[in-house]
Amino acid sequence: MLKNLRELRRKCGMTQKELGNVVGLTQQTINKYENGNAEPNIRTLIALADYFETSVDYLIGRTSE
Repeated sequence: MLKNLRELRRKCGMTQKELGNVVGLTQQTINKYENGNAEPNIRTLIALADYFETSVDYLIGRTSE
């Protein structure tokens, strides 16, 4: 579901664990999101979008911006 999460995280030079710490999740949860094995709730989507200064639509692959 989060098609662009891995790309954004890597552009920032972050590990899954570091990103998890920022938004209050485990490394395993970030890994599941990146591999499509779990879907975040809306609050988590907003937190991730806010952190990367992007939109929820971009995170889930609905827009290219």
